[in-house]
Amino acid sequence: MNRALAGYYKTKLIFNQKRSISFLLFFLGLLFFPFFKRAAVRLFMQSHRMKNRSYVVSFCLRNNLFSDQFIGRMYSNKVSAQAAAKRTIILSYPDFSGSEVATKGVCLITFTDTLGFYLNNIQLDMLEKYFHIVLEPSSSGYLDPDIIGWMNKCSSKVFIQTTEISDRVLLESAFHNFKVLSFGASDWVDNRFFNAEKDNKMYDSIYVANCNPVKRVVRFFLAVQAIIKTYPTYKACLVCAEWGVYTINDYRDLAKQYGICKNIDLKFSLSQQELVVLFGKSKVNVLLSFKEGSNRSLFESIFADVPVLLVAENVGTNKAYINESTGRLVHDSFLEDALIFMAASWHEYHPRQWAMANISPELTTGKLRDAIYSDCKLENRPSLLVKTNNPEVNYFDYKSIDNSFFSMDLIQLFEKSQDAQDCQARIEEIKARFRSELANKAS
Repeated sequence: MNRALAGYYKTKLIFNQKRSISFLLFFLGLLFFPFFKRAAVRLFMQSHRMKNRSYVVSFCLRNNLFSDQFIGRMYSNKVSAQAAAKRTIILSYPDFSGSEVATKGVCLITFTDTLGFYLNNIQLDMLEKYFHIVLEPSSSGYLDPDIIGWMNKCSSKVFIQTTEISDRVLLESAFHNFKVLSFGASDWVDNRFFNAEKDNKMYDSIYVANCNPVKRVVRFFLAVQAIIKTYPTYKACLVCAEWGVYTINDYRDLAKQYGICKNIDLKFSLSQQELVVLFGKSKVNVLLSFKEGSNRSLFESIFADVPVLLVAENVGTNKAYINESTGRLVHDSFLEDALIFMAASWHEYHPRQWAMANISPELTTGKLRDAIYSDCKLENRPSLLVKTNNPEVNYFDYKSIDNSFFSMDLIQLFEKSQDAQDCQARIEEIKARFRSELANKAS
């Protein structure tokens, strides 16, 4: 059997048995608990991420299993300081009144495993003294050591972007030191770049994925195979990044096996600009994975004025953003019917207009500013630099400024191996250099 096909059926089986697998993991955790508590905690967390169960969280809280004693060794250690700096952006620097912090700055950190780097290597008590900390995890399922570990390290509120409703319920029920924000990576798309020309629509649908089985590319192939029996001219496009467990040939062989080679174009490892062009040629963009972070390609196509189809079984994407202006939310079993409908009705949607009015980077920055400085009068709230993901985190108005250069200064200042002395003077120095850089770019 083709590897991609085998992976598809494995993913489908796991999804259909999530409830049973979750209970089994919890039961195994109970068996391990008297003797191997850390192993039990891992099993409890896996159980909850498989299927949200409040009793798992309650049991762990009652037994203090989320303390550093049990999860401290689980923090990710795969990210280097250089990579962490690239994934961190300073949206404002602190202001001082004498030797006191008058107004904290804002430090935003992206990707879940980057959060583990900070937990392992940074004096967070010092960082939070000078900065409000904003987290942007990369996947849903927030009962994760790299996320909840921040409750063990920080005494101030930690702001966290949360697009999946079940994650919001988890944090607001059990981890009160988090300030939950209702936006995520989907709200930081560079609307200037993803503004496709309305080209001739040569593709009835497009799917932007990778070679990971969670993307369920096989489901897209099956839908095309079914549709062309009735609509033989139906044309689809798969854009696939070449990372994951499968290869390009796995998908090419599967297209031949399904007899859809004439009805689907396979594109691999395209540039952003090439992707924008393909969006302009497509009627609808689909997302078929059952679990995501705040998927970016879906919202890039929305800004490119291409409506979207999202399977209702998906966990992680903000479903409120899939509406009468942007696209349709459908059960996986109705995918074929929905694709046929959108091929005929795509022009009835106006996704870019909705996105510009609701989730542009400028608007999201304003929402973040209001959340952080909600105790200040509106006229006294400090301004924040606008951040975007294009493709990774950078400054919206100053893309030529390397955010990692200034983030690395802070990482080095607050490293656990360093004696954080004269922090105020050093922050003022970094702030002055940053403002000078802004002034140079502005001129």
